[in-house]
Amino acid sequence: MAAKSSYLAKAFLRKVFKNQDFSVSTVYVGATIAGSEISGGGYARVATAVEDWTEPVDDGAGGEQTTYTQDVLFPKATAAWGTVNGFIVADAPSGGNILYGPCALSTPVPINANDQLRFDANQLVVHEA
Repeated sequence: MAAKSSYLAKAFLRKVFKNQDFSVSTVYVGATIAGSEISGGGYARVATAVEDWTEPVDDGAGGEQTTYTQDVLFPKATAAWGTVNGFIVADAPSGGNILYGPCALSTPVPINANDQLRFDANQLVVHEA
């Protein structure tokens, strides 16, 4: 289950109760190890296309979910990153605000130098309670 960030929770509340606009023009996916975003070794977040996230649907557990329908291919690692076991969703290519995450992967992926991390289409699912 994806953890909504405090930043995003506040933005939703401001939108609903204060009529303050909130939008994200591009959603970026990042990779995490033990809850921390990777840094160095050629790592960079990957931009996703808004139209490639599905419309929210019932997740069967009392919430809603959206799924990214395309592959996400990270730059080739120039040094070992370690074992990737999660992802984040952010509003900027670096820095910015985390929107969701870290979200656990069902199967951790070790990334060594010259490996290229890939999340397959429909692998990234974000749940909202």
